Amino acid sequence: MPLLCSACNRKENAIIAGIDSSERDLVDYLKELQQSAWAMQNSAPARGRLAMACNFNGLTDEAIATYQQAEAPHANEFRWPHFHTHVIAEMKDH
Repeated sequence: MPLLCSACNRKENAIIAGIDSSERDLVDYLKELQQSAWAMQNSAPARGRLAMACNFNGLTDEAIATYQQAEAPHANEFRWPHFHTHVIAEMKDH
């Protein structure tokens, strides 16, 4: 069940590409999060939700990139850097 979730820089849309999964609900959910991030380009929570979904589904690199996007518009928001750091720490544990 390979899923590809790649995030772009802030000037472009967040992208989930090449979704190939037999789990239709998961595909639909990721697409919904993607559409939300597209619709709200400067929304840290929209990007953060997409990052969490990527992380939860084993898309670590994509989660890191998307957490970085979520951090950018709101430097005072603690949660996205916090989750971002946890993903990096998990990578180092493996």
